[in-house]
Amino acid sequence: MSDGDKAAPENETTGAKRDKDKRKKIRALGRWLISTEKLPHYLIALFTFGLLLFAIMAWREAQQGTVALQGQLLTMQADQRPLMWVTGLTPAPIYHDDTGQVSWNWNYQNIGKSIAFGVTVRTYIKAGIERFQRGHSMGVVQLN
Repeated sequence: MSDGDKAAPENETTGAKRDKDKRKKIRALGRWLISTEKLPHYLIALFTFGLLLFAIMAWREAQQGTVALQGQLLTMQADQRPLMWVTGLTPAPIYHDDTGQVSWNWNYQNIGKSIAFGVTVRTYIKAGIERFQRGHSMGVVQLN
């Protein structure tokens, strides 16, 4: 026999031995896992993992519910706000020859659901391409 022929059977024997060792280790691991002494520990670990999954799912559901409730709360708060609106606006302005002023008559009304506190009215006018300028008689009015 040549050296090449001797090497082949040794490798096959070594490979078979490795497979046999692997099977022994797997069987030993299986016996260790199946032992009845460890069953309560496995059950505790299994139920703890199940509880963890349940807690994660409940937390996600709670987060989604919180977001939905927050949106509903913002909608309800927006519905309760005071809303000042111009009512009784005369369609045509009134020109005062003696002062050179132009005025409109209008009324303000709170059409919102809560009381409007500290309302400030600022009037401005713009003619042509000029910039906005504060009105002379009613530049800033505090309504109480």
